Amino acid sequence: GFSTIDVGNIVAATANKFLHEGWMAVDLTPLKIAAIRNVKNFQSVTTVSLTGHLQFTKVGADGEIKHGVLDDMTYTNQADTYGRMLAITRKDIINDDLGALQDIPRMLGRGGALKLNSVFWTAFLDHSSFFSTGNANKTTGGTSALSSTSLATVYAKQMKQTDANSNPLGAMPRLLLVPPELEITALELMTSTG
Repeated sequence: GFSTIDVGNIVAATANKFLHEGWMAVDLTPLKIAAIRNVKNFQSVTTVSLTGHLQFTKVGADGEIKHGVLDDMTYTNQADTYGRMLAITRKDIINDDLGALQDIPRMLGRGGALKLNSVFWTAFLDHSSFFSTGNANKTTGGTSALSSTSLATVYAKQMKQTDANSNPLGAMPRLLLVPPELEITALELMTSTG
């Protein structure tokens, strides 16, 4: 008879390393600029962010401390499922003289990261209610082309962002998001100002 071995955990661990390698081969900027939150199901979920007017006020001679005001801001989101399956037979594996099938876990990991990018950037770039001149976070027209002058304008605009009570947000810009066509220009601008 033949000996039997059970190395499923080793095979899975190796495949997971290749999946991770493929995942990491894709730009993961969405994970740097967005938060990930757990959800219980696939129903639309409302996320609440707390806001408020909590700036201290001078305490008068009577010692009374005034009450602050808390508000909230909401937005909705909905989780979904994405996946891909491959059917590889034992015969396919045995006949793979070139070893091409060993790249499949990497390709699947890369495919997952590519889908994350596709879903994220589609939603991010189609958020006209957030990115608007009324919110002071959008610049359009001839002076908006990426240059030293426009970068200074946008930086100043970012530093002037305020909360609902007109208090400075104090959100320091850390990333400059540009399409591939402007990466070299952005790199030149960022290194020349640093």
